[in-house]
Amino acid sequence: MRKIIILGILILTTFAAEAQNTMKDVFLSMPKSLTPELTENNRLDMVDFIESKMKARVDNLLDGHSELLMLNDKAFSLQISETLRYDVRLLLADGDSIICLVATYGKDAPESNVTFYKASWEPIPSSQLITLPQQMYVASFVSPDNSDLQIIYSQALNPVAMEGQKNEKEMAVMLTNFLKNHLDFGKYGFQKTDFLNGPYDLPDYRYCIEYYPANYPDAISFVYDLGIITGVDDAGTFSGDGLMTRAQACLVLKRTMDLIGLYGGNAEDNREYHI
Repeated sequence: MRKIIILGILILTTFAAEAQNTMKDVFLSMPKSLTPELTENNRLDMVDFIESKMKARVDNLLDGHSELLMLNDKAFSLQISETLRYDVRLLLADGDSIICLVATYGKDAPESNVTFYKASWEPIPSSQLITLPQQMYVASFVSPDNSDLQIIYSQALNPVAMEGQKNEKEMAVMLTNFLKNHLDFGKYGFQKTDFLNGPYDLPDYRYCIEYYPANYPDAISFVYDLGIITGVDDAGTFSGDGLMTRAQACLVLKRTMDLIGLYGGNAEDNREYHI
């Protein structure tokens, strides 16, 4: 049995067509962390194709295909791969533009993740705008003309798939625990003072300190210092509550294994590092 609910996003309305930020701008300015499969030219081509009323399908960097399914003055839908789709709305909150992104993963047992961003793609905690179900769900917009989300959740959805997904902050802690047991910090040249004060220049690091468990900020600082996680935008925003895509996870794991290959060592040497 499945249950369907409709959630209204607090204080938000769909953006009018004459708004300063157009959906074309929003699409073209998406951070690479959300679309690592696409080059800038890929996205420009997609816009050209769809404006010419052609199928906006391109070859992506993972030897697959991505397609811009729809682009208008209020919304766009992007099929990144067979198992990942983005549905995006540009909304208005007290005169400020807000981006709402619904990412839906999987085919046979799909599940969604709803995230919010400022017009610059700086993450906004979803809890400030909406209360989402704690259990797995599939989300979709009721129509292109409003911001209401239709939420479908059911025990029929695959709990194993949901359990396997990790967000950014969970991945940071997992990687830290792994590396402190496999990486020779001394061989790498890592100093134990490197991470103690944290990367305060990150836009949302103070948020991490205030809202995440005590061991998370040090772990976040650690993986940033090693260059394993670099943030979701050019400013280095962490966005710890966002789920990692498969492509992002593969890149992070490759960086981790490259470090182990170069600087693997005895975990006993790391006991003085309180991570």
